[in-house]
Amino acid sequence: MHTVNMYHHFCDFLNLYASLHLNATQQDAFATDVHVLIWETFTYRSSFQDTWEAFTDHPLWDLKTFRGETVCFKNVVFPLLPRMIFGLYYNTPIIYGCEGSGLFDAFSRHVLHRLRIPLHEPAVQKIRVTFFVKRNKISQSNK
Repeated sequence: MHTVNMYHHFCDFLNLYASLHLNATQQDAFATDVHVLIWETFTYRSSFQDTWEAFTDHPLWDLKTFRGETVCFKNVVFPLLPRMIFGLYYNTPIIYGCEGSGLFDAFSRHVLHRLRIPLHEPAVQKIRVTFFVKRNKISQSNK
């Protein structure tokens, strides 16, 4: 079984979305005919990699794409850092009274719209919560 943390992965997407707003000096700031360069030397793999389609129509680039070359960009945007200490989203401290963020709501709507994910209202207004507890030899011996 493979598990991933959606919260961890979406810090990249939210920071890119916020960066597009901050750098929206051009009419086509939210166009998808752009390239995304992952600043790593490994190929990006994620259970959520399809989410990049909300931002680009092109395959992702990584540093291997330009190995051994000198590269110049005519028009480039460097996004906010997703994993800096006390940065936006990842490691963001929870501040009392700061909830209902318009940015998070707009981001959510943007991704759902771009990925053409329909919103279906729940048929029943109940919320069901299921807790799973993993038991193994180490946790059993600590009792």
